[in-house]
Amino acid sequence: MGKINTSTIVVFISTVLYLFALPAQAKYNGGIGDPCDPYQINDPCQLNTVGANPDDWGKHFILTADVNMSGYSSYTTALIAPDTNSSSGGFQGTAFTGNFDGAGFVISNLTINAAHNDYLGLFGKIEGSNAEVENLGLENVNVSGDYYLGGLCGENYNGIVSNCYSTGSVTGGNWSYYLGGLCGFNFRGGSISNCYSTVSVTSGDRSRKLGGLCGKNHESSISNCYSTGSITSGAYSESFGGLCGSGYGSSISNCYSTGSVSGGDSSKYLSGLCGENWRDTITNCYSTGPVISGDYSEHLGGLCGYNCESSISNCYSTGSVTGWGPLGGLCGCCDGGSINNCYSTGSVTSGGGLCGSWYGGSINNSFWDMDTSGTSTSHGGTGKTTAEMQTQSTFTDASWDFMGERVNGTDDIWRMCVDGIDYPKLSRQFLAGDFVCSDGVDLSDFAVLADTWGLSSGQTGYNDLCDLMDDDVIDLADLAVFAENWLAGK
Repeated sequence: MGKINTSTIVVFISTVLYLFALPAQAKYNGGIGDPCDPYQINDPCQLNTVGANPDDWGKHFILTADVNMSGYSSYTTALIAPDTNSSSGGFQGTAFTGNFDGAGFVISNLTINAAHNDYLGLFGKIEGSNAEVENLGLENVNVSGDYYLGGLCGENYNGIVSNCYSTGSVTGGNWSYYLGGLCGFNFRGGSISNCYSTVSVTSGDRSRKLGGLCGKNHESSISNCYSTGSITSGAYSESFGGLCGSGYGSSISNCYSTGSVSGGDSSKYLSGLCGENWRDTITNCYSTGPVISGDYSEHLGGLCGYNCESSISNCYSTGSVTGWGPLGGLCGCCDGGSINNCYSTGSVTSGGGLCGSWYGGSINNSFWDMDTSGTSTSHGGTGKTTAEMQTQSTFTDASWDFMGERVNGTDDIWRMCVDGIDYPKLSRQFLAGDFVCSDGVDLSDFAVLADTWGLSSGQTGYNDLCDLMDDDVIDLADLAVFAENWLAGK
């Protein structure tokens, strides 16, 4: 028998390794599923292949093109990481524990129609501190089912969802629960940040926990997010809001919602932002959408329906509240906890201008507009005229921290340009470069920037507002940010 030389062995081993690696790569458009070389997805067939390979759900993926799913008929489960036994409670199946980077691309026209099914969305369940879905758009997604429904995911359990958005619809039947425009259930350490949803969320009678962005936020966080879609449910439904249906031991910060929230007769815990809050923290948030319910409804609020042992601070609501029971311009019912430095301006058909009912807790330095609300009574808070509500000293005298003053702090939480024009707004609502007033970024603002051009922190004439990059010098980097917002807001 002839002797095998070293080069022959090397070639043989290389060939074998290549053949073993080839099938994994052939499933997708390239990559090996590692953080530095993720699987590449660029068409619907490859996205379907992700859903057909549970062994890959702990790997890394990246979109390299927009993916249009219109050529596929309706799915009856989540495309990736579905529940495998919807007849039994809870999730049975393999959760997604990897990383899915949309890289700024869009998955469009995904339809899931699964009556009496659960954990529905692009992902059925995302799980684990290493699991992350980021930089992904979902457009015209349509999800129909019963429990744990979201445009992006049915449940996010201790995972990370960031820089994502959804448009389309999420629809549940009677007795449905945990429905959200982006995520059905954000659970135990789940994080949703820098996301938004314009999804309309609709359900039938006796439904629970519906939200424009998230159905329930349980011991988790939502930050820097917003929702604009409408929320609609039937009779005897409870706990739904423009952003989040219900929260427990969680936080919502720097968020807002603008969609309408509507419920049928005998519904409860409806609100513009979050319907029901238990031991939550809500900070720097606002809502503007109307809240409407039928006869025998209770605890409706412009921002919060039921506030139990939770903290709400530096928030406001402007939407009208229409219904039957004790309503509040900001909060339907305060049951322990605290409301600090908040205000409301929306009309209230019955109840209180700021808070509809009160069973304990504290309401401090908070106000409602008696003229626009149509009521001079409230359980907590101080009623003011519209003129007083549009005067900055009303709030600074109550220790509110405004831009341009240092007596009440240096965090610059609130801003009001001039008296008699508008109500206070959160300073983060203003566009970068809007130095002069809340009228958009234009020549008057450019003149301010020009006056401070080239100056550094500590120099005479330096204006910290113009340091848009917060790097202690006013230069081309700040001008670039300014240019992005030029004439915006007009």
